[in-house]
Amino acid sequence: MHGTYEGMFVLEPTIAGKDWNKVVETVHGLATKHGAEILASNKWGDRKLAYEIRGHKRGAYLLVYFKSETPALTAIAREAELSDIVLRSVIVRVEAVPPPEEQVAPTPATTERK
Repeated sequence: MHGTYEGMFVLEPTIAGKDWNKVVETVHGLATKHGAEILASNKWGDRKLAYEIRGHKRGAYLLVYFKSETPALTAIAREAELSDIVLRSVIVRVEAVPPPEEQVAPTPATTERK
């Protein structure tokens, strides 16, 4: 079964900060290696993590939309899990790629202390 998917990738911030284009190529390669077609990709920036992942308190976020055969998702997720660049990833099925203005990173909530 063929579908459209959204992948959120939390990336190692030091590597992402040095060569963002190479990191994007690597993440895209994880998907295209298994027959996926990249539809859109957006940098969400570097953010503080809610909890440490592999010793990192910050992560660079990359949102990727792609088309893929459903059985390939397991292989893509496994490749991401084994990658030194990807700290965490989540892939979900979507009906369609949203317009670019809806792919923008949400602004972090500010909390006021009294």
